[in-house]
Amino acid sequence: CATKYILVEFPPYIKTEDMLLWVKEIISMGYVPVIAHIERYKKVVADLAGVQAVRGLGALVQVNIRSVNEFNLKGRRFIKWLVSNRYVDFLGGDVHNDPIEQKELDKCSKFIIKYSDEQYLEELLSTNAKKYLLRQG
Repeated sequence: CATKYILVEFPPYIKTEDMLLWVKEIISMGYVPVIAHIERYKKVVADLAGVQAVRGLGALVQVNIRSVNEFNLKGRRFIKWLVSNRYVDFLGGDVHNDPIEQKELDKCSKFIIKYSDEQYLEELLSTNAKKYLLRQG
């Protein structure tokens, strides 16, 4: 089914201001950007107000499961902040030829519940995909 949502990936060192410009441009074309693995954008990680601005424009955010589990301390603090503020809309794999194992998903799930709750975890694992991508909600 056709959708207005578009997965967007940026270069690792994109500035928040540039991300905002691209998000505005994508929205002006009638799409809703889903920012892929926002935790990898070094300058964005350091700019929490910028993340709030991106969200305020209507962009959605995806975080990789393995990033939740394996990121360095600064990255995990950022992901904790995202989760605590419910700024993550989707969990992704970015796995290519190396599928996510159940133990990885379990560890990520515990992290989400610890810094939010089970309802939010359900939204990330199922509800949001149905709501946004499959237009069932």
